[in-house]
Amino acid sequence: ENIYHIDSDRKGAIHLFKIPEGKNLVIRFRNVDEHSKNAVMQSKMYLGDSENVYTSILRKNLYAVIFMVLSVIVGVISLWVGIYMKKVWAKDTCKSLRSLGIYSICAGSWILTDSKIFLLIAQKTGMIEQISFLCFFFLPVPLLEFTKKIMPQKEQMLFILQNLFLMMECIYVVNYIGQVVPVTILIVAEHLLMAIAIILILYGGFMELRQRKDKKLIRVLISYIIFSVFSVRAFVFFYKNHSYGYSLCYVTGILGFIICLGDAACIGIYEQMEENANAALYAKMAYLDMMTGLGNRAAFLMEK
Repeated sequence: ENIYHIDSDRKGAIHLFKIPEGKNLVIRFRNVDEHSKNAVMQSKMYLGDSENVYTSILRKNLYAVIFMVLSVIVGVISLWVGIYMKKVWAKDTCKSLRSLGIYSICAGSWILTDSKIFLLIAQKTGMIEQISFLCFFFLPVPLLEFTKKIMPQKEQMLFILQNLFLMMECIYVVNYIGQVVPVTILIVAEHLLMAIAIILILYGGFMELRQRKDKKLIRVLISYIIFSVFSVRAFVFFYKNHSYGYSLCYVTGILGFIICLGDAACIGIYEQMEENANAALYAKMAYLDMMTGLGNRAAFLMEK
């Protein structure tokens, strides 16, 4: 009896379905080409009662839910502050906060959709898979926007990298429609572009650090180093077809990354508040006689 079938390769790579009780179970993959055959041979199958299956999925992917909640909280706060304070703070400070907020929310969305947690809710793995890829390809764009405000001397280089990542996003969308090349090739290309971007940013950052000592720049370079270390480990897991280790390494790296970037943003906020306080003090001193504490001639003319 045919109890489950799938006709399209657009339904995602993960399937969860019920099977009737019986002594024997035969699983066949029919009409499979060579490329799909290799993927089938590497795939894993689990049998068990529904309660244990759901508990296992939830337990293995609980980290993704926790990370999503934390990243959304950080993202919403960053976006709110960046929008609410745009009339008071400098434009670059607010734009950096908004970029950090978008990156944080996008990172959380990618990790959650990349995990298997949605199998507990719906079987639409194909749609979830596409959302995951779109978030993954878009991740570097707001990150580079944030970095541009910390490294103004490398703005042109970072702008070019931004456009390259946006181009990769467009290529993925076009390829999804036309199925020209396997998505794995695009993921490898994205990984290579990320590695090149990190190397260029670290090199440019250390060169810039020689010219000026900036606490924000130091925090950003530390964040990229942390991200690089965990990314290398994640790549190893990815190419060994170990999706759980890949995702967990990325979560750890991105979490440390966001913490360091948040620290850099906080330094920027403190500097902005200090600058505003100094501006207010200078404005007050312009109308005050420092010897007597009374209003000076400028104050008299203004009152008059």
